Amino acid sequence: MSERGYRRAILAVAVASLLLSLPFLGALPLFDPDEAFYPAAAAESLDHGHPLDLTLNGEPRWNKPPLAYALIQGSFLALGRSEFAARLPSAIEGAALVAILGLAVAAAAGGRAGLLAAVILASTLGHQVMGRAAHPEMALVLGTAAAQILLALWFVSHNDTRRRWMPWAAGVAMGFGFLAKGPVALAMPALLLLAGMLLVPRGERPSWPAAGRVFGGAALLACALAAPWFLWMGARHGGAFWGTALGQLGHYTADDYEHAGNHPLYFVPVLVGGLFPWVVLLPGALRGLRRRAPSPAARLRLLLALAAGTSFLFWSFSTSKLPGYGLVFLPPLSGLLGIHLAGPAPEGGRPPLGERPRTAVLVLAVLFLALAVLPGILLSSGSVPFGSEVLQAPRLGALALGLLLFLLLAGVSVLRSPAPSLAAVALAGVLPVLVAIPTAVPVDGELRPFREAAGMVTLLEKGRPPAPLAVYRRRLPSLSFYTGRKVAWPHTLQELSEFLDAPGERWLLIRERHLRALGDLPRRHVDGSRPLPGDWRLLRFER
Repeated sequence: MSERGYRRAILAVAVASLLLSLPFLGALPLFDPDEAFYPAAAAESLDHGHPLDLTLNGEPRWNKPPLAYALIQGSFLALGRSEFAARLPSAIEGAALVAILGLAVAAAAGGRAGLLAAVILASTLGHQVMGRAAHPEMALVLGTAAAQILLALWFVSHNDTRRRWMPWAAGVAMGFGFLAKGPVALAMPALLLLAGMLLVPRGERPSWPAAGRVFGGAALLACALAAPWFLWMGARHGGAFWGTALGQLGHYTADDYEHAGNHPLYFVPVLVGGLFPWVVLLPGALRGLRRRAPSPAARLRLLLALAAGTSFLFWSFSTSKLPGYGLVFLPPLSGLLGIHLAGPAPEGGRPPLGERPRTAVLVLAVLFLALAVLPGILLSSGSVPFGSEVLQAPRLGALALGLLLFLLLAGVSVLRSPAPSLAAVALAGVLPVLVAIPTAVPVDGELRPFREAAGMVTLLEKGRPPAPLAVYRRRLPSLSFYTGRKVAWPHTLQELSEFLDAPGERWLLIRERHLRALGDLPRRHVDGSRPLPGDWRLLRFER
């Protein structure tokens, strides 16, 4: 295939990854609380006529810049309000990242390496999952990883024309990430450039002044792109906004965040599961790294490894940890693996998956880790707020067992082949996700009947003005999205009593095991109790 043919194939892989993410994109309701915050705040701010001054339940939501919300709002305006529209921007961003990675790797290491890198990234488990979530992580990773890749390409390139425009493109990418999640988008590209200057031998790297000028110019461009929103919000709200905005600078060092995780190995299973099924090739790819690299392709391999390594260390030392943060490791590692697999092939043809016994053990271990260890860690760490409910879901065992059996069969089929096809490995990564989503729909309905509860409230109060709604001891921003109204989240009996003591009609969504707490509250007229799946009850109060 010619280099132009490879570039076309890379773009075709990016388009295919987008098309494969569209089926079932809106099948599952929004996940509470993390994913649902963004569509709910985007819809509310759009309704109230201040799309860039974000609110949720009437309260300011200034903890993140507006880009992810604005993209969701644009999707709502174009397609209407739905889970599909809310998640579509992430799917598009994921496909764009596949194209950027593939084309950048192709520019330094050849078209075959770029095509392999694109296929690997598009078929990793982590990229597929986060590309289907209405969340700013994909926007942050698109900006951060694109900036890392472009700076790495500038680092190894001898093409003067390319070296002139790549820093500016990296600045635009960092500005995109800055507007998605703040200045953290500048930190990881800076760490990559610093590590490259320290570890790459002199003569194979740019000078320190050149590196400083390049990153300084890119960072200034990124800040210039983000500044208008910050200045506008500061002029609009004054010190209240600046206090919240500047407080986010300590988001990664303070220990008072709900998703803090201090275990130093937190991201090891995240990396293993996120890079599935290609993680089995990672040890072999890392063994081939050398500080002294004889070619641009070899130097790019080293820079991509440094991009993943510095990002891994940054998030591991951060006290704020969520599984989605590990998404930033995947693009550089996919590029590293693509260059590794595009190297000289053995006499038998395609590059092998590694030494036979070691690979067999490793593949089977990864298959179990991806579906056993990783969910257990996430559920027990508090990253998923309803872990005990998930573990008790009636159909969850059958779903997990079916997926595990599927993956085991895929792994065994790969191992039985004397020269395993890379396409077969890619399918082993893509097919489980496509199978899991429709299979998970009934399980999700047993766990989280919140879309059903919102529909029930809307139906029962038909013809009457919307009444206030509360959820006891849970944060459910999806209800704000589905009902289009403010939802209170009382966590104590005192807060619940204050909500119910107000005159007029009230709706309450509560677990059955918490119903006895209502006996301690002042007597009110209750209009029936409507059961919902997952041990939930919907009550209507009238005073």
